[in-house]
Amino acid sequence: MSDTQEVKAVEVDEELYRQFFEVVGEGKRLSQSKATREMRVSPSLISSYKSRMYNGNITIVEEKISTFLERESQRIAEVSIPIVETITTENIERAVEMAHICKDITVITGDAGTGKTRGTKLYVAESHAAFAVYA
Repeated sequence: MSDTQEVKAVEVDEELYRQFFEVVGEGKRLSQSKATREMRVSPSLISSYKSRMYNGNITIVEEKISTFLERESQRIAEVSIPIVETITTENIERAVEMAHICKDITVITGDAGTGKTRGTKLYVAESHAAFAVYA
C-alpha cells in the first residue's frame, strides 16, 4: 500500500475556464494574485484549478469564478461611461491640440476633478495620432 494519493484531473466548465484565463494570468488584464484577492480564495486554489487538479468542490470554485467574471465585466462597462464636454474640457482639448500642432508637449495642472484627464482623453480619442501620459 502506497502512502501517496493519486491525483486525477477534474472536469471543468471549459467555457468558464477559457474566459477566466483570458482575463487572468501573466501578461493579461489582471494578475492571478489580484484575482485571488478579489475572489477571496487562495492562490493555490486557482493554481490547482488551472492545472485541473483541484480536489475540492469544483462547483463552488466555478461559482466564484463566474461571479468574479460578471463583476469584472460590469467594471469594464462602467469604465466606458460617456464623457460630457464642459468649458474646462474644451479648453484643455484646445491646449493639447495646440501642443500637438506645434509638435510640442504640454503639462496640464489644476485642482482635482476639474476635467484635466477627461479633456486629454477626449482629444486623444478624437485625434488617433496623439497619446497622453498621466502621472
